[in-house]
Amino acid sequence: MPQRDEGSTRGICGQLRRVALLPLDERPCNSVYPALVGRVAGVEVVVPPRSLLGLKKRAGDPRALGEWLKEQAQTADALVVAADTLAFGGLIPSRVSDLTQEEALANLQVLPAIHAARPELPIYAHSVIMRLPAYNSADEEPDYWDDFGARLHLYSTLLDALDQGSQAWDSLRQAGLLAGVEQWAAAAGAGAGGAEAARGGCTFDQARNLRSRLEAEIPAEIRKDWQWRRQRNHALNEVMVRWAAAGVVQFLALTQDDSSPVGLPAREQRALTRLIAETGAYRRVLLYPGADEVGMVLVARLVNRAAGWRPRFWLRFSSTLGPTVVPRYEDRPLLEGIKGQVLAVGGRLAAAPQDADIHLFVNSPGRWQGEAPEQDQPGADHGGWRNLPEFLQSLADTLGGSTLGGHEGAHPGPADDGHPAAVPERPDGPGRCPLVALADVAYANGADRALVEMLPSYIWPLDLAAYAGWNTAGNTLGTVLAHSCLRRAGLNLPAGLERDAADQAHREFLLLRFAEDWAYQADVRQKMAAGPVAQLGISPYELGAHATAIARQAMDSLNAALQRWVARWQEDRTVGPLGSTAELGIQAGQGAWKGGDAAPERQGTPAPARRCGPSVSVTVEDLQFPWNRLFEVQLRVRVDSQHDQNSTTKEE
Repeated sequence: MPQRDEGSTRGICGQLRRVALLPLDERPCNSVYPALVGRVAGVEVVVPPRSLLGLKKRAGDPRALGEWLKEQAQTADALVVAADTLAFGGLIPSRVSDLTQEEALANLQVLPAIHAARPELPIYAHSVIMRLPAYNSADEEPDYWDDFGARLHLYSTLLDALDQGSQAWDSLRQAGLLAGVEQWAAAAGAGAGGAEAARGGCTFDQARNLRSRLEAEIPAEIRKDWQWRRQRNHALNEVMVRWAAAGVVQFLALTQDDSSPVGLPAREQRALTRLIAETGAYRRVLLYPGADEVGMVLVARLVNRAAGWRPRFWLRFSSTLGPTVVPRYEDRPLLEGIKGQVLAVGGRLAAAPQDADIHLFVNSPGRWQGEAPEQDQPGADHGGWRNLPEFLQSLADTLGGSTLGGHEGAHPGPADDGHPAAVPERPDGPGRCPLVALADVAYANGADRALVEMLPSYIWPLDLAAYAGWNTAGNTLGTVLAHSCLRRAGLNLPAGLERDAADQAHREFLLLRFAEDWAYQADVRQKMAAGPVAQLGISPYELGAHATAIARQAMDSLNAALQRWVARWQEDRTVGPLGSTAELGIQAGQGAWKGGDAAPERQGTPAPARRCGPSVSVTVEDLQFPWNRLFEVQLRVRVDSQHDQNSTTKEE
C-alpha cells in the first residue's frame, strides 16, 4: 500500500472541521469528552449513536460500528478509531469477549477498506495493551477474576521475571519491583520458601517454587483461558503496528491500561517495541501509559497537525522527586509518561521556559502517589516533600505575564526588577505568549483537595488553559495537554460567534473538570459511599434501584461544594509575588479589569483594588451513574458568566 507521512495532515485537511470518532466505550470520558474539547477549537467531533455502543460488559455491535465508520469516512475530514471497539465492541468486551482472533481481526478490516477508498483521509487509531489488575474482582474482568485475580497477577509477575533469568531476577528484586511477590511469599509459609523470603528476600529458586505453587492453586483451564485472551489481543496489536507502518493508519497510540513494570503486559510491550523497530514505524507509533484520555489526545493531534503547529511545553513540578515517582497503575516514572503524552498530541518539550507555547504545571507526588480517597490519612499530605504555596505562587507569577487567560486583560504582573512586565502578544504573533495548564497528579483517582481549595487565593481559575485530576496520571495528563492545545487553536479563531462559542466551550469543560475531579471524585464520592450507600447496605459498585436517589443526594452535595468554592473567587483576597502583597478586590456581579485601562502597578506597595474576573456561577443540573456504580459519573453542568449572558449547558 502507498505510504503517507503522518505529518502531511495539514495539506490534506486544510481547515479541519469535522472528525468522526469511534470511542473506546460508552462512558463520558470516551464518548463525550472528545466532542466537548473539540468545540474548544471550533471542531465538530461526531460519535456513533448510543444504541450501537455497548454497556460495560455488554459489547457494542462491531459490524454496525464498522458500517457507521465507513459512512462517516465519506464526508469526515479525519477519523479517530479505537481498535478495541471496532474489533470487540468496547474496552471491557475486549477482555471478556469470546470472539476468536480471526473474528476480531475480520472486524478490523474496515480500516484498510476505508484507506483504499479514501487514501487521503487521515486515520488516527489507538489500541490498548490489556491490563492485569492485582485484586480479586470480576467487575471489569472475566468471572474467574473474583477468585483468582490477585494470584493471576502474581503469576504474571513470576512468569515474566523468571523468564528473564536469575541475574535479571536479582536486579528486579533489588530495584523493589518484586515487592508484591516477596510479600506474598512471606505470607505463603515456609513450604514455599516464605520464611526465607521474609528474612532475606525471595531468591530465584524460591520464586520457581512459588510459581509451581500458584500453578497448583489456579486451575489449568483458567490459566489457559487467561493466556489465550492475552495472546489474541496481542496479535491484534501487532496487526495495528504493521498497518501503521504500511500507512493504513497514519498514527497509532499503543497505550498500556493499568500497568506495572514487570508481568505479561510488560513482556508484550517489549515485543511490540521490537516490532515497531523492525517495521521502522517509530514516527507513526507511540507506546506509553494511558487509555480513556486517548480520544481527546488524538483530536488535539489532528488539530495541531492541521494547523502545522508543534506545541512546545515547559514543565514545572510541585516536588523535587515528582518526575521520578512511578504513578499508581503505571510502569514508568512520571516524567517518562509525560514525554509520551507530549509526543502523542504532536508536541515537544521546550529547551527553556521562554521558548514554550504552553507552561505545564504538574502537581506531582512528593515521594509516592497515594489515592485521592485516602488523602486525609496521616502522612498522605506528602509532608515536606512538596511545597504547594511555592508551586502556586510560581503559577500565579507565570499567569501574571499572560493576557490569554479565561478573563479579558489579566494584569501582566511584575518583572524580576519589580517593574511591570511587557504584555506578551497573542500565540500566533512573534512575541508568542504561553498558555498555562495545570495537571493534578499528586493522587490517583481524584484531585488534590488542598491544591484546589488554595487555588483561588493565588489565581483566577478561569485563567488556566486546562485543568484535570482524574483516575490515572496518564488520564489526567492527556486531558490537560489535549485541552490546552485545543484552547490555543480556539484563541486563534477570528472574532465572532464561532470564537465566542469556542470560549464558552473552554469555560464549560474547564469547570466541568473541577466539578468532577475535585468536588465529586475527591470528596462527594467518598461521602456517598460512607453515607447513603453504607446505610442502604449496598455495594458502591452496584447501586441497583437506588441509583436515582443517590444521584440526587450527590448532586446536592456537589452544588453546595461548587457554590462555596466559586464564592471565594468573588471575595477580597491578598495575593502577590513572594516578598510583596497586592490587594485584589473581586466583587460578585462585577466584570473583569479590562486590559485597555491603566494597569495597577506592584512595586513594593499594595496595588489599587481591581477586579480579577467576571461573575461566575456553576451549577450541576443533572447527575447520573453510567455504569450504575459510584466510580463513574455523568454530569450536566451549567456555566454562567458575564462574558456571555446567554448561558449554555454541556453534558458529560
